[in-house]
Amino acid sequence: MKTTLLQIRPDLILTLRPLGGDDAPLLLDLFAHMGDESRYTRFHTDVSRLDPATISQEAARMAQMPASGGAGWLLLVEQPPEGPTVVGAVRLLYLEGGQRTRAEISLSIRDDFQGRGIGRAALAFAAEQARLAGIRFLEGDVLPTHTAVFRLIERLPYPVRYERAMGETRFVLDLTREKAAA
Repeated sequence: MKTTLLQIRPDLILTLRPLGGDDAPLLLDLFAHMGDESRYTRFHTDVSRLDPATISQEAARMAQMPASGGAGWLLLVEQPPEGPTVVGAVRLLYLEGGQRTRAEISLSIRDDFQGRGIGRAALAFAAEQARLAGIRFLEGDVLPTHTAVFRLIERLPYPVRYERAMGETRFVLDLTREKAAA
């Protein structure tokens, strides 16, 4: 995997860098810049009472995901004078063992960078990377109240179906076809 630059707006360039084994501290920083509501909508549970050791272990596990299990990218923007700042992460987790026809996607964006098009760009990028890798179906779980994610999903060029169960909505994107023109 290589680093990719995406021009989101005239004043905003997003760098998508492959997630690596040494990135756990950057994931911890991302987590620290997410408020309770963002954490809840991302993890679907209250994580405010988790001890720091558990959070660190999970960040290390996420950063060290083997290539055979999926792919992940850190989302960075240039913040003068500090330099590149991690503003999010997107991951694909391959499902069905070695078949690699399905993948689950997860996306996190720092609170202070939401609403700038970063999530939309990262979701579109990851969906295209999944399609190029031979993934036929990309899926994820969303809380029904997280309407911003549903709007992002609907903007993608792929047909989507929704399955509702147990207080969550699973979306499944068919990466083998394009949406019919409306």
